[in-house]
Amino acid sequence: MINYKDYEKEVYNWLIGKRKQDPNFTFSIRDKEKEGSELSYFMGGEQSRYFTFRLWSIPSVLNSSPGNCIGVVFKYSANYLKYDYDFKLISSNAPRDKQSTSVLNLIKSLAEPLDKSIGLSSKGNLEIKNFEIRTTPQKKGYTDLNDMLQDIDEDLAKFIPLVSEHIEIEKQKNPEFEAHRISLEEFESMQEKLKTRFEKYQFTDKEPNYWIFQGNPDIYNITNALKAAHLKSWKVAAHKDKIAIGDKVIIWQTGKNAGCYALAEVTSEVSVFEEEPHEQWYYTDKSDGSAKDRVKIKITDYYADSPISDEDIKGNPCFYDFKAGNQGTNFSARKEQYEEIKSLFNSKNSFVKVKSKLDPLIFEEFISFVRSVIKTFNLDPNDPRIVFSVRGYKLNFIVGQKYCVNVYSSKNKQNFGLISTDKLSNNNEKFAGKSPQTFYNYLNSLVLGEKEKQTVLEAVKSVLDKTTKSGYSRSNDIEFQNYVFQVEANEEKNMKPATNQILYGPPGTGKTYYLKDQLFDRYTLKENAITKEKFFEDKITNLTWWQVIAIALIENGTSKVNEILENRWVKTKASLSESKNVRATIWGTLQMHTITSSENVAYKQRQNPLIFDKNNDKMWQLLEEETKEQIPEIYDIIDEVNNFKSNNETVIKNYDFVTFHQSFAYEDFIEGIKPVFPETEEETKDLGYKIEDGVFKKLCTKAKNDPLNRYAIFIDEINRGNVSAIFGELITLIETDKRSGAKNEMSIKLPYSKTNFSVPSNLDIYGTMNTADRSVEALDTALRRRFEFKEMMPDYAVIENEEIDNIKLSEVLEKINERIELLIDRDHAIGHSYFFNVNSEEKLAKAFNTKIVPLLQEYFYGDYGKIGLVLGKGFVEKKKNDDINFADFSYENSNDFKAPSYLLKQVNEDNVIEAVLSLIGKKEAE
Repeated sequence: MINYKDYEKEVYNWLIGKRKQDPNFTFSIRDKEKEGSELSYFMGGEQSRYFTFRLWSIPSVLNSSPGNCIGVVFKYSANYLKYDYDFKLISSNAPRDKQSTSVLNLIKSLAEPLDKSIGLSSKGNLEIKNFEIRTTPQKKGYTDLNDMLQDIDEDLAKFIPLVSEHIEIEKQKNPEFEAHRISLEEFESMQEKLKTRFEKYQFTDKEPNYWIFQGNPDIYNITNALKAAHLKSWKVAAHKDKIAIGDKVIIWQTGKNAGCYALAEVTSEVSVFEEEPHEQWYYTDKSDGSAKDRVKIKITDYYADSPISDEDIKGNPCFYDFKAGNQGTNFSARKEQYEEIKSLFNSKNSFVKVKSKLDPLIFEEFISFVRSVIKTFNLDPNDPRIVFSVRGYKLNFIVGQKYCVNVYSSKNKQNFGLISTDKLSNNNEKFAGKSPQTFYNYLNSLVLGEKEKQTVLEAVKSVLDKTTKSGYSRSNDIEFQNYVFQVEANEEKNMKPATNQILYGPPGTGKTYYLKDQLFDRYTLKENAITKEKFFEDKITNLTWWQVIAIALIENGTSKVNEILENRWVKTKASLSESKNVRATIWGTLQMHTITSSENVAYKQRQNPLIFDKNNDKMWQLLEEETKEQIPEIYDIIDEVNNFKSNNETVIKNYDFVTFHQSFAYEDFIEGIKPVFPETEEETKDLGYKIEDGVFKKLCTKAKNDPLNRYAIFIDEINRGNVSAIFGELITLIETDKRSGAKNEMSIKLPYSKTNFSVPSNLDIYGTMNTADRSVEALDTALRRRFEFKEMMPDYAVIENEEIDNIKLSEVLEKINERIELLIDRDHAIGHSYFFNVNSEEKLAKAFNTKIVPLLQEYFYGDYGKIGLVLGKGFVEKKKNDDINFADFSYENSNDFKAPSYLLKQVNEDNVIEAVLSLIGKKEAE
């Protein structure tokens, strides 16, 4: 089965083929950009396991419906290696106006004829929130995409005329009903947006080239540059005529520690530009940093903490022709070499997960002990006196000749042992089958002699003092050492004080871009860097309660609520949600999603999917057929968790991004009251309320449960919200020394939930603030004291190479800002982004007409004379008004009103150059 992106592309090409046969055939394409779906053809997404297109434009109050009321849905299940589809028609069962009433009438009228011509798997239900009908595919689960497309073609031949016919019938009843096939103009507009979006995000159909970009540590320290996130471009010499956007790169350092320190992707064409100023810090010989042929690169796989060494690839047939070793030259690599390096790193990074078969809790207890030893004695990973050993079900930490902390398991039980002298060897029996905590407590309180009381750490110290080398082989412990010491490094990283920072400056200076480009990756984990438990927790965080309960019933079978409460999925969900009454939540969710034909549940306000039922013994069950039909992805989720495997393409985002605005409130940020079903086990239709966590509190919970990783919340336009009201009592808790675990740790009782709350130290807070915004004064003084502020002013160097007809746009922007600062202040300057990628007269005119001039209108409150002082005669025209005569009426000093007025002039590609030359004082505009 092809992957999701290729699946989308094949369907898109099939639709384009239909259009070539019939020029009037039109269909919808994804219209808006969305993070993670920039290169998607259709609405939907890989995580949702479907995508959809529509053939008609029908406005509807049901904005969440795929296909805007009527859509063709393509389902995706990589685990089951099958394709599937249906036609989905959906409307609200509570229409608000004539349009939504007609939508409901249309879909209801189509149920019977569609059932007869194509067949329906869902015929609609008037007793629930939405009325939905779905067609039945000709086959259940296709293994060949072309077969499915051929069947869809046959169904469309019946579907399109039927829908069109019933639309016309409804229009006769309601002439105002808006419904039509997507017009050619709408289709072309969507195609143009698609093309622009793909170009913006550097989409390419071509197979990428593979390169080796090399550096010499005497000239450029790759490790330091990577760790500081400053490696963003590369000087290119050979092959520069072949390097293109989308090419894959092996970042290789030569010299004593030769190896691969990262993998990257080329994100720009070859062009002449200077290195970013801060990168020169990593040129140890102060090499020439002048403009040269370079390409911009994006680091996709970071290996600097544990690089693939030259030794790691020796003897590997894939690298017999690997041409690395000459500093500063770009050699072509092969796809196989690039992928082999990725594979080598994956196996290296996941060594413990692959080789250790112990229960994760036991493993973590063992690691906890090992780290306490390392920290106590400040041991180096290569200390010859210690050895780590990982062998299947067995973990050993060996000190010197004899002292060994040993953990091993069988398939039926766990066994723990501590072997040091004859006096201790019999303790193996003592801890067989005991909990990890029992063993760990023993290790920290063990008495090794009758006369002297020594802890395990003291015993280890005595051995370290007596020996210079371990008597055991180190052949199998290198990767395990790297893991243990990396965990320790992560702890040190997260012990540093939290960051509270606000980026401030005029509009267009790249504040939000800085967050995305410089900071997002710091709080993003590749899947091969997380544990199975972390993956499980993150997966559950994104699941709804009905999904978690459905999975619990799949695992448990028919169950009572008490049994559902004990399921691992439900228990983890409860721990993350901080729910006060989990039983009530489960009970309400089960009722809400019970099938309407249930004989034992009388609840009326139900919502899709309808997958539960209660039998006569008051046991809850999951209806298998309904589940597989409505939510087949549930089985994929279980499979992903149970068969967890590292995958470089999957990332975990340990951050949230929000934008403050006038209606953003404390309830959205911290917690608030939301409607919910009653907290009883009685079947009732009354509505109750519950406390629901806001975005910041949810992130705090995740950060507290994952102390070894850093988290962040990014708040765009922080000054646009009522920050005092939004932060509330958190105004004190966010201070770095008041965080949990900090010197002056504080907690408070939240007003709604009445629970104690503190902000974890591994959660950073970033904000952006536009200094030209009139709401800037609203930023609370108390909040100002709790943040460090970083100013971001226009950076003329960013657009230094932007020229049109020998006019340097950096000079134009600098002139504009000098005049604005004189007339208002420097906080109202215009940022460099307004001229970024402006490389033609047409784009230059558009930048002035749609961005710069409207911004100046806001700055000067419609005083076009001052806009003229900034932009000149090419953009503003003066009208004297001397020839205007007032009506025959006597009014003292009436001629004083004949003051000049000013009119804005629209520039275009024909006259914009002349206008800009006038602006910078090189030519008078007519």
